[in-house]
Amino acid sequence: LHGEGIVHRDLKPANVMETPDGRVKLLDFGVLGRTDWADKPWLSSDATGTVGYMSPEQLRGKPADPAMDLYSLGAVLFEILAGRPVFQGSHMDVMMAHLSDRPVRLGDVAPWVPRKLASVIDALLSKDAASRPAIDVIRAAMDIRRPVRRSSKSLSAVGASRLVGREDLKACLADLCLGGGAGRFAFVGLDGPAGVGKSSLARWIAKEAEKKGTLVLRGRGRENERVAFNVLDGVADDLAPLLESFTDRDVRMRLRRAQELAGTAFPVLGGARGRSFQEGSREAAFSAFVELLEIVKERYSGVLLFLDDIHRADTDSLALLDHMAAQAPRGVVVLATIRNDVDMGPGRRWIQSLSSAALLSVTALDEQSVQAILEAAGA
Repeated sequence: LHGEGIVHRDLKPANVMETPDGRVKLLDFGVLGRTDWADKPWLSSDATGTVGYMSPEQLRGKPADPAMDLYSLGAVLFEILAGRPVFQGSHMDVMMAHLSDRPVRLGDVAPWVPRKLASVIDALLSKDAASRPAIDVIRAAMDIRRPVRRSSKSLSAVGASRLVGREDLKACLADLCLGGGAGRFAFVGLDGPAGVGKSSLARWIAKEAEKKGTLVLRGRGRENERVAFNVLDGVADDLAPLLESFTDRDVRMRLRRAQELAGTAFPVLGGARGRSFQEGSREAAFSAFVELLEIVKERYSGVLLFLDDIHRADTDSLALLDHMAAQAPRGVVVLATIRNDVDMGPGRRWIQSLSSAALLSVTALDEQSVQAILEAAGA
């Protein structure tokens, strides 16, 4: 499925059956998502699935991604081997636990499970989607031989494996976005009409950045969404669990102070203690949010904020981004996609007024690139 760009999104014991001849079958394809639907959030960005087996990013309504199924697989394998679900309690308790709680290690509740397999299942249940092991690692841990691949490829499989064409744009993106912790602050915009491939380019450079040790935090502007800081809300959701992983006392003190202020704008970051955003200082909250990024960056080679559809940003998001651009934290890059075929809103006007922004125009693939895709797919 994943090789075809398809995400199941409802992997659970009830949807896995064994045939009389011993073959395992996956059932219920009613809530499939596709990785090439990133530009169609109404198709793939909802919290569909079964709560007890859903990844944190799926519960938050993020676009379909194979890593979601890997988390669900970990939850299924954990339940099979431990004889109990990863988290137990009410519907809300289980949902909140999958969002923020660290699961008990499988080896602690099922010591008979081989250590290698237990560690792989623990990794599958990581809150960080990028840390979940690939299918080949899982097969090796379970001593399962790799199935024979079909000789032909689909276009979606080719697209999932590599990004064809746009070599000049990719080189420019790499130069702007892969500077890392020693680099300066940068704001990079991918500008073009719907469906031209802006998000694919952004996802490609985000993966390249992750390979080099950069932390990627993702946000998206969704049509008709009325959440404050709509474009940065997902970034805060991704950031929150990372803050809890710091154990150094001095760092925890720095975090606590920053969380106290940033939490007035983003309650998920914690520390707000009931104070509303209006009661606190707007500038102080924004500076604290930037400080949190700088503290987290100390663990990574840099931080990349991937903001999809920033032309839909609300005024709160733009105010914070404007503050961030003024502070220009080193090693932080903001990468945004912008549509140029819609009426100009505040988001697009703000980007055009930002003198430090590097705007890259994304146009349709040339004939040579299209032919390369067809040849790779055997078409």
